[in-house]
Amino acid sequence: MKYIIVNRQGLPSAILFAEHVNHSDAINQKDIAPISAGFCTLKNGAVTVTGESNSLNLQSRPEDAAIIRLTLLLTGLIPTINDDDFLRICETYLPHQVPA
Repeated sequence: MKYIIVNRQGLPSAILFAEHVNHSDAINQKDIAPISAGFCTLKNGAVTVTGESNSLNLQSRPEDAAIIRLTLLLTGLIPTINDDDFLRICETYLPHQVPA
C-alpha cells in the first residue's frame, strides 16, 4: 500500500491508496501540501513504513507509521488500543493537540 502524510488543519493525516496509483495522482497538490510519502504495510495492528515517492520527491519518515496507525484507529479500520498507548502516540506525534 502507498501513503502520503498531509497537513490538514494543523494536524498530520494519512492518505492510503493502492500501489498502482502514483503518489502525485493521489492528491491535488494545489489544495493539500504533502509532508512525506512512501509505502506502508499493516500486520497484526503494526504499521511499517519504507521507501519514498519519486513523483512527489518525498521520503518516508519513522513517525509516519504512528500517524498512519492513528488514522486507522480513528477510522475504526484496526482494533482499538488501550488509552495509555493512544496518549503516548498523541504526545509523541501531536504534542500540541493532546487533551489535558
